[in-house]
Amino acid sequence: MIPKLLVHINPEIRIIEAANILTQHGFSLTHPDLLWIEEEKLGVEQAKQIRAHLALKPFQGSVKAVVIVNADNLTPDAQNALLKTLEEPVGETIFLLGISNQDSLLPTISSRSEIVLLKSDQISTSDLKQLKDLEQLKDWSMEKRFQYIEKLDDRQAFFAALIHHYGNQKSPAILKLLIQAEQWNKQNVTIRAI
Repeated sequence: MIPKLLVHINPEIRIIEAANILTQHGFSLTHPDLLWIEEEKLGVEQAKQIRAHLALKPFQGSVKAVVIVNADNLTPDAQNALLKTLEEPVGETIFLLGISNQDSLLPTISSRSEIVLLKSDQISTSDLKQLKDLEQLKDWSMEKRFQYIEKLDDRQAFFAALIHHYGNQKSPAILKLLIQAEQWNKQNVTIRAI
């Protein structure tokens, strides 16, 4: 697959679009064949990490995925190190690079990628609301949390968003509980029990 450059000034919009594309290909944010990178500093080490991820055979299915939310932060050396990987990926690969503007990356990378200019109105208001709600959730009363979660149409996506949110904050204890809750949700345990 041709790498996609997801272009928008707001990283939240890029995250939502990347998550939507991944969902269309059967990936959740906790999928074992997904490498999701949101780091601020992206050098040659991250390029090596990406190549190592893609060198492994997929655990589920036949596709691997890499998302770099802030690809603007890739150093020129890192971009050059990724160039061959982008041109000739091992197996089938979904490669999504989030950037704030089209001139953020070297022309050699841009010319080998599909440029997707995102508009805020492409993102559903429910997706944006969910992101804002995640930030506020910890301050809500237990009853308000229950009410919010009981009204959700797609609890699976909500659990994936929570796991992603707390995974980026490096909260292993909360992350472990969320992964367990996600599994219970798949087994149709009542949401109040979860």
